[in-house]
Amino acid sequence: MNKLFPAILFPAILAFATLPTPAEPLSIVFDSSTVTVSEGGTASYSGTITNTTSLADVYLNFDGFTLAGFDTSTIDDSPFFTNANPFLGITGEPSATTMDIALFNIPIPNPFAAGDYNGTFEILGGATPNDMTLIGSASFTIDVTGSGTQTPEPSTFVLFVCGVLGLAASAGRRRVCC
Repeated sequence: MNKLFPAILFPAILAFATLPTPAEPLSIVFDSSTVTVSEGGTASYSGTITNTTSLADVYLNFDGFTLAGFDTSTIDDSPFFTNANPFLGITGEPSATTMDIALFNIPIPNPFAAGDYNGTFEILGGATPNDMTLIGSASFTIDVTGSGTQTPEPSTFVLFVCGVLGLAASAGRRRVCC
């Protein structure tokens, strides 16, 4: 009996470990997953959200972000909450299973280091208005470019100030002499 138990238990564990994970019930597709913006500007994202299940309504209860290099509390997600239906379902109109909407805006501070910043937009919800399960996610990239204004080097600034002082001293000598 003791040798039979591991022989039965191991295949059972292996069978459960290889079960596919369920797909997220929402598909989120950005109109453009990469947005190029200058420092001081705003990166705006819009896209299509689709209920990919054919069996149930899906409530959209909350959203969240991960975005390296940014304070995510500055992200304006009011377009999502203003424009999104509270649920995408199969019980309503066929058009209720998909929506094309503005999703969020990300203000870029000035100054801000140029480069690519990768993030994820997530929608939480589920079968009831109180569920907070991850039901959809999509990756996006912000390509921040410099503003084009260059800060002069300190030595250039010192040289400029010396030139102005020299001109002022030269003008002052002329007045005394004449």
